[in-house]
Amino acid sequence: MSDPVTISALLTSLSFAAKFVKDSLEKIKDLAVRKKVEELLNAIIPLQSHIIALQEGNFTCIKEKQNLENKLREIEDWAKEVSGYKLKALVPCVFVYVKKSESDDARPAVYFCPKCFDIHHKKSMLRLTSQGHDWTYFNCLNCKSDIKIRTRLALE
Repeated sequence: MSDPVTISALLTSLSFAAKFVKDSLEKIKDLAVRKKVEELLNAIIPLQSHIIALQEGNFTCIKEKQNLENKLREIEDWAKEVSGYKLKALVPCVFVYVKKSESDDARPAVYFCPKCFDIHHKKSMLRLTSQGHDWTYFNCLNCKSDIKIRTRLALE
C-alpha cells in the first residue's frame, strides 16, 4: 500500500508536468522536438490514470482495514463481556445464561436467552410469561423464542 501523501504529490507533479508539456508543445516549431514532447505527454497521461487508480485502491484498503479493526474490537469486547456469564441448566437440556456472580444455590434474578447470547452476541433477558403448578414459560424479549420447563423439575 502506497503512502497517500506521496501518491497525491506524484499526481500533482504529473499534472503540472502534463500542463507544462502541453503549453510547451504549442510553442515548439521544430517538428522533431515537437514529436518527442508529444511522446512525453502520451507517457504522462497513462501515469496519471494509474496513480488515480492507486489512490482509489489505497482508499479501499484503508476503509477495509478500519472495518476489520472495528469488527475485531467488537469481538474482543464481546469476549470480555461473555467472561462474566455462564451457561446454566434449568432442567436437563434447557439452558440459559446467568451472571457468574449469581449463587448456584439461589435462583438468579435474570436469565438470558442462549440463542441471542451465542448467535447474535446480545444479552437478551428472558421474561417469565407464566408460571403454573406444572409448567413455567419464558419468552425472549429480542428473538421471541419460548422456553417451557416443567416447574417441579426446575424447583428440585
